[in-house]
Amino acid sequence: MPQDKPFDTVVDPDVSNPLHQDEYTPESDVLQVSPRNRNRISFSFINIHAEDIRLTGAELAGAPSRLEPDIFRNCISLTECELADGLNSISDRMFFGCKTLQKIRIPADVKTIGERAFYECHLLQSAEFPDGIESIGDNAFYDTSLSHIDLPASVKHIGKIAFGWWYLYGPKEHKIVFHGDIEDLDGIGMPWKDMVFPPDSRFKRLDDGTLVNSVTRRLLEAPKDTAGVYTVPESIHSIASRAFAGSIFDRIVVPGTVTRFEDGAFSACRAREIVLPDNMERVVDRMFELCSTPVITIPPGVKEIGERAFCNCFNVKKVVLPDGLERIGKEAFRGCHFREIDIPPSVKEIANDAFYYSAVNQYMQEHYSHLMTPSTPVEESQDSNSGNASSSIEEQ
Repeated sequence: MPQDKPFDTVVDPDVSNPLHQDEYTPESDVLQVSPRNRNRISFSFINIHAEDIRLTGAELAGAPSRLEPDIFRNCISLTECELADGLNSISDRMFFGCKTLQKIRIPADVKTIGERAFYECHLLQSAEFPDGIESIGDNAFYDTSLSHIDLPASVKHIGKIAFGWWYLYGPKEHKIVFHGDIEDLDGIGMPWKDMVFPPDSRFKRLDDGTLVNSVTRRLLEAPKDTAGVYTVPESIHSIASRAFAGSIFDRIVVPGTVTRFEDGAFSACRAREIVLPDNMERVVDRMFELCSTPVITIPPGVKEIGERAFCNCFNVKKVVLPDGLERIGKEAFRGCHFREIDIPPSVKEIANDAFYYSAVNQYMQEHYSHLMTPSTPVEESQDSNSGNASSSIEEQ
């Protein structure tokens, strides 16, 4: 850490933004800020090239309780920052884009970390979370190098992709340890296998490796590297998005106790067969996107195929649609390579782009145009050359 330089920048309470990029851009210096007589300060260090910034409460009977968003945004040479006790939040985008920041001390009084607070701090390897912190915002630590995250029992909310996409810069091994129960971890942005929960948590790993939320009776993740037959436990009421991503079972059986499938439930699934419950009424959006199950049979009660339900299922050879089906949604079969499909006479509506870039698109456009709903002008312009790939289908 560089030694302190003989300057002390004082924030005048009457000046909302005393520091500007063209006024103060020291190279490889320590910038020490001592705010006076105010509990909320607003100033900007955007693009300042200081290696070390220290925010102190040297001339306050307590440090400022809040700093404005973006205050240290894109400080491209900043490697370490000390924040004095007294702050109760890390504001939105506070250290956004500080690509060389390696260490941060989060003050003991901080309750919330805002959205994108440390977004793309690629070299950030160390962050200690104090007891008492309650909320971590969306994308807060997106694209950092944190490898071990220890969250105290006080944490009750973690936003979407809060710790996501660090794999490009960070180490290969990651772990996040929870010391208390937390209600919702949807979209946290890291694999379930990297999470460690306390014994009394609602998140439980069953003997076969299935991860469930025991309170909501939700299947979060099925085993990945197991063959054979897998039957969803009858205690389960819903299947989470991507719960079967990467699964290689010979057969998956979903009982009728499952009444809810979340978008993308079987996305990227590699099972050889999937048996769905007869009480199913809708194929949800992206339900089988990127799935490689050879033949998928839709139950007889299904009335609607959702958007992108089978999008880019390159290895699916056949989808069996039930009598009684009424609607096929946008891009439902986009990019599919199968060369024949039977459309039940019950179908009343097909999105115009439902079969774009698929092997049967031309056939569908020629024979079912009377059922097709038009796309928006933007979509049509984007897909005007959407591939009327030749089809071997003969008119049914």
